[in-house]
Amino acid sequence: MIGIEGQNIYKYYGRQCVLEGLYFSFKSPEAIWIAGSNGRGKSTLLNILAGLTTPEKGRLCYTWNGNPLDVEDVRPMIAFCAPYQELPWWLTVEEIIRFQGRLRPWTLGLKEGDIPELCQLEGHRRKRVDQLSSGMRQRLRLILAWVSSCQALFLDEPCTHLDADGQRWYQSLYEQWGHDKLVVVCSNNTPAERGFCTKKLDLDQWKV
Repeated sequence: MIGIEGQNIYKYYGRQCVLEGLYFSFKSPEAIWIAGSNGRGKSTLLNILAGLTTPEKGRLCYTWNGNPLDVEDVRPMIAFCAPYQELPWWLTVEEIIRFQGRLRPWTLGLKEGDIPELCQLEGHRRKRVDQLSSGMRQRLRLILAWVSSCQALFLDEPCTHLDADGQRWYQSLYEQWGHDKLVVVCSNNTPAERGFCTKKLDLDQWKV
């Protein structure tokens, strides 16, 4: 069981304080919705949780089965997905999947050859990333995060570029692979993105 606790977290960009005195406690298995209006620091908090940036003040603590973890030990246990993540445009779908499979194992029972079909790209596996539509690229980002061997999954506006069918596909990912994970979703109140979340952290409740 992975846990993340934040105590009195502050984050600044220049003189602007985007997170001020934030407290939270998350642990698997649960799904959290990070809510808040634009500019309230949702993506910033998600990046802090994933260890991609650090707060200026406060303490962020990771645990595994109640025992403290260093951030370096946490990184192999987490996956992150955001529509602004760049995929190598010159690689094909197959090549990107193969590359990630060498960095991290897939979730139990899955093989490299299974992944294109899972993200509805079976007929596009030999296409380069720059030949894919924005929705196809987002499905590829999402499946690489969801089916990697991880304990915590951080998703920033995951339904960006997805049509209605893509949003239903996204929701099915939690049903198949999300129940044993800590899943944290950053969303601008999009029902499809947060539908499976059972808890909410509303950043509008915190003075910024």
